[in-house]
Amino acid sequence: MKLFLLLCGVNLIFLGSGCSPGKNETGNMPPSFLDPAPSRPTSDIAIWAGVNLLTEPPISDYLLVIDQGRVVGWGQRGTVEVPNDSMGVDMRAYWISPKTGAQFQHSSAGKIQLTDFLVLRGRELGKTPSLDEATIVGEVTNSTLDFFQPEES
Repeated sequence: MKLFLLLCGVNLIFLGSGCSPGKNETGNMPPSFLDPAPSRPTSDIAIWAGVNLLTEPPISDYLLVIDQGRVVGWGQRGTVEVPNDSMGVDMRAYWISPKTGAQFQHSSAGKIQLTDFLVLRGRELGKTPSLDEATIVGEVTNSTLDFFQPEES
């Protein structure tokens, strides 16, 4: 009987030690609400991620790099250099459209020229808006961004 109790006690010790995380395993765990907040971005660069282009067919998941109100880079995700200290902005509900109904200028390499365009907010996420049902929230002229106040659009 003593041998049986001893074996049961040893098994419980092995089972208990196998369930607790090791000392080095907690470093790979995701952050929790008790962890300190990450530091604020240290640059004035904003990354608009997930922008949609009103092209035919529409281009989704586009990325724009905006440095102090100027569009300085753009392209599909993974093709644009993004500074580590920049601030990301979720723009999946927003679309960009050429001014006056024109088409975006394409190069033979598939690059799109983005110097003058409108920033639109669609009504439904993932649904291509028509120009008359979207809200114009901003404009880019010669790569300079200008956001409108709600009463201006």
